[in-house]
Amino acid sequence: MTPNYNVLIVDANRTSLALLDMMVRKLPNFSTRLHSDPMMLLSGIGEVDYDLAIFAEAMPQIDGVELARRMRAVPRLAAKPIVLAAGESADWAEHAAREAGVADVLHRPIDPVEFRARISRLAQSVGQRAEGGLERAFAGPSAEMAQHEEEYFTILSRIAGFRDRETGLHNLRMGRYCAVIAHQLGLPRDTCRALRLAAGLHDIGKAGLPDSLLSKRGTLTHEERRLMEDHTRIGHDMLCSAQSPLLRLAADIALNHHERWDGTGYPRRLKGEKIPLAGRIAAVADVFDALTSIKPYKTAWSRDNALRYLQENAGEQFDPACVAAFETGQEEIAAILLAMPDLDDSGLDAA
Repeated sequence: MTPNYNVLIVDANRTSLALLDMMVRKLPNFSTRLHSDPMMLLSGIGEVDYDLAIFAEAMPQIDGVELARRMRAVPRLAAKPIVLAAGESADWAEHAAREAGVADVLHRPIDPVEFRARISRLAQSVGQRAEGGLERAFAGPSAEMAQHEEEYFTILSRIAGFRDRETGLHNLRMGRYCAVIAHQLGLPRDTCRALRLAAGLHDIGKAGLPDSLLSKRGTLTHEERRLMEDHTRIGHDMLCSAQSPLLRLAADIALNHHERWDGTGYPRRLKGEKIPLAGRIAAVADVFDALTSIKPYKTAWSRDNALRYLQENAGEQFDPACVAAFETGQEEIAAILLAMPDLDDSGLDAA
């Protein structure tokens, strides 16, 4: 059965909206849904669904980059490709769009041949469809593909840990904690699996930092702290151009796992639900594993003490819902700690 691709087009300029509509509908098996008011669209976001979206870059009240960011913060929409239709001279939009998770940027005036090729390619990357053109954010791969993905992401996670001089299992444990939180939040099983794999690359951007910084013991200077914080952007830039939904999810986590619920985190000082859900989940998992792991400069905290820290900082550093989900999954958390201790963690109190 030939898939039907549903394309959401948002442009406040009705002439441009009609032009984009016409170009999409010339493609076989494509249908469109048009909106000229992005704020009205967001007000009913619970009913929004699409296979691929095209947003104008310049719109009143909210631009296309911010609209993309808000759409991708919704778990069921997080992996669905978004194209930004930018102005001819809006080169600045390219970088901002990539940070927001936009899959492609087309500059006006849009060439119809290039448009057809790029939209068709993105639609084909969406993957297997359900009846009616709907999809799951992370459709379960075949058994063979799943095995390959497990191997690739496990190896990449270990490499990232070695570069950061982390204990070998930190990244793998952190991914499993993310899956527990996601499960307790009610996310689909395939999404939980995707988070488990992708979260292991949260610190891959540290590969772009100097050895002298990563190996320093003691307090960092203000300039060193600023350089260290760059690992979030570096990791995102490494991964965000990938076509793989898993790698693009890893890019989002790399960029956002140090944002704080109260808006004082980095690199973008996002606040509350403006932080993508994957980043909010990863923040809880990352801090918990850091607290319960032995470091050269500290002893490991007990599981109870680390959980108490998360609870005390819910609503400030962490999303309260993610902390509550983590607390509900404590039986699974304890099992992960027991099954995956660091080599020098034999005395860890996991009570």
